[in-house]
Amino acid sequence: GVDWNSVFVQRAHRVVMPSWGIPLVQMGDEPLVFFGEYRGRRTAVVTFDLHESTLPLTVAYPILFTRLLEYLAPGLPIPAGANLSPGEPLTLQPGVGTAQLVIVTPQEETYTLLPQGGTLTFEATHAPGVYAVNIFESLEAPQPQQVAYFTVNLFDGAESAIAPAENITIPANRGDDTPLPLGQHEVWPWLGAAAFVLLLLEWWLTHR
Repeated sequence: GVDWNSVFVQRAHRVVMPSWGIPLVQMGDEPLVFFGEYRGRRTAVVTFDLHESTLPLTVAYPILFTRLLEYLAPGLPIPAGANLSPGEPLTLQPGVGTAQLVIVTPQEETYTLLPQGGTLTFEATHAPGVYAVNIFESLEAPQPQQVAYFTVNLFDGAESAIAPAENITIPANRGDDTPLPLGQHEVWPWLGAAAFVLLLLEWWLTHR
């Protein structure tokens, strides 16, 4: 938790706690920091000027604002572009305020995961395709607040890599100089060249 014993606040604004507010830090009955959802938008309120406090000089400062940022802009529980092999488990890290995750497989099967304050593991990744991770901030919410996606691919990840390789191995020529049998040569290059010449001739006759 955040230790506020070493934090001194010189002056704070008197604020009446709204009905949607959830107190995070209080001084007696006066809220110093609170958060909640107002008109469908996540909101956090600090009732004092940071320059009139010792908060920025304490370890409570980064902890507090990290938690507030996670609440105001929750990250996705999976990395963007996650690509797994069939049967490979997926590790999920639900953000603060996530009530449940509902995963829909390519076969329209649904799995519900309830965060327990740590990471979650999803192992039903046997079917290839695109999986949807629906993120709910309330168990009663009819629609997810966010949706993330990951894929299960039958192919090796290296096969779909588009980054240039550092080293390319080219097989050595073993000196097989066996001539090709007659009639085995490719004729498509010659047919293509002839077609190109005909196109040039047609264009010249049209524009002469």
